[in-house]
Amino acid sequence: MHPSLAVPELLFSVFRESVLGQKDLGRLSLVCSAWSDIANIFLWRSLNSLVPLLRLLPDDAWSISPGYGRHIEFTLERKLVAEDWSAFHKHTGLVRHLRLTFHDVLIQDQQHMIQCLPATTTVLPHLRTLVIIQAPYYDPQFDRLLADFVCLLTPTISSLTLRNIALWNDTDWRLVISHCPRLTEVTLFDRPVPDLGVGTDDSPFYTTLFDALVTCDHLARVSMDVSIPYSDELLRSLAACPGLEKLSFGLEADEDGFEDDGLPLHPAAIPYPGFAALRDLTCTRGTASLIQSIITCGRKRAMSSIDLLVGINTDEELSGVLSTVHAHCDHQALDKFSLDALRDTEMWPDEYEVIVTLSKTMLASLAAFRSLSVVVLQGIYSISFDVADWEDIAGWWPELKEFHLDMNTVPRCPLSALAPFAYHCPLLTALTLPIDASVVPGIEDGSVRSGDGRKGTPAPSLTLAVGASRVAHVVETARYIKLLFPNITSLISDGQPFRKARQERRAWQEVMQIIRATAHHVAQTIG
Repeated sequence: MHPSLAVPELLFSVFRESVLGQKDLGRLSLVCSAWSDIANIFLWRSLNSLVPLLRLLPDDAWSISPGYGRHIEFTLERKLVAEDWSAFHKHTGLVRHLRLTFHDVLIQDQQHMIQCLPATTTVLPHLRTLVIIQAPYYDPQFDRLLADFVCLLTPTISSLTLRNIALWNDTDWRLVISHCPRLTEVTLFDRPVPDLGVGTDDSPFYTTLFDALVTCDHLARVSMDVSIPYSDELLRSLAACPGLEKLSFGLEADEDGFEDDGLPLHPAAIPYPGFAALRDLTCTRGTASLIQSIITCGRKRAMSSIDLLVGINTDEELSGVLSTVHAHCDHQALDKFSLDALRDTEMWPDEYEVIVTLSKTMLASLAAFRSLSVVVLQGIYSISFDVADWEDIAGWWPELKEFHLDMNTVPRCPLSALAPFAYHCPLLTALTLPIDASVVPGIEDGSVRSGDGRKGTPAPSLTLAVGASRVAHVVETARYIKLLFPNITSLISDGQPFRKARQERRAWQEVMQIIRATAHHVAQTIG
């Protein structure tokens, strides 16, 4: 062996920077003792299961059989004694990241193994990240399982991820969290698991968990992506959590406090200040009043993203949400604002009894957020804008990359409404405006202007969605759009049901074909 291959620093650098997989690292660990010590550092750093460690137990103590899906199932064949754990403990100190799935090992075996460990043993003394994932089935023993795994929760853990374990309502979360004094990040993901065969209310789980998280001195980031029934107690617990930075939630229907469509009637009052660390808010099912309660319990919120799918039934509700964002969010921080009114997707605008109308005055609430790069307003099928308003609107957001109105919005925007976006928004990559192309502006009237762009930066490719409306002059429309957006790569004319707009779609397809043919001719000429 070349002497350089025995230099620990060189081996450490090679093993760390290489693209070797677990099997290759395993083979390297068998070359010699010098290589083994270093290869094992990376071989055991991250584990997707406890099974690799459990295989270090004596061969006669365990067996493996096929389990759920692609997983294997580890089963004990005899009782364990203290001497069986020697090889196991030799490697546990190398583990930094563990993904724990409870269907890898039979629940009764997991409990038995933990009971066999010496009382003073710290199973994973240097663990940094722990991901706990519930099995895809329900078992009453889950209620006590996490308490049995407290020995895995070492003081060194800084990141804890919990996925689909809301059925553990009886867990003493204060005891669990107390074993992680250095905890800085918690991630929660919970969506209903089909065919569990049990009816549960997840609110007590989250309430007790967040009551425990309040006691974490170093907690800096909590991300939550859950679907839960509404609860006043849970809302207050969330608001009190000092590290809740990213909140993504959807409300489930419940019999108490909900309207017929499954949304809460009156959200709880949140003590001020609440949600102090909130930066990213996503709601996949909720109400305008609930969103306003969350945002208004703080001032100058440094929100970076607001993404809402909420019930908007009146102009006042729409105006209230937009004005609340304006009044309580930092105007320099917000990068994305998306609002989709909660509607029945099988209905079309002409079938709605109540139409919410978006006006320039309402939208002006977002004008102060000059750093916005994404603005989305879907599910709002009526607008009240003058032709001249588009010049102001496009000028509000110089960093704009995406702007989307619902393609079914009426009245449709004139073709000239595209020009301000071409001039004021050099970074634009996606634009959705319901266009009326019955009149094509003249090139000589000054409506086509060249934007100032970004020096040294080529204009990005653009996807333009226009809905399905009448095109009076296909060639002139194609020429006008191509002059505005030389880098257009896609033109979408969806929106109304196909049977209602077949001719209009065909016309817009011809517009895009002409644009592409023009671009191809220019490319050949330059070449």
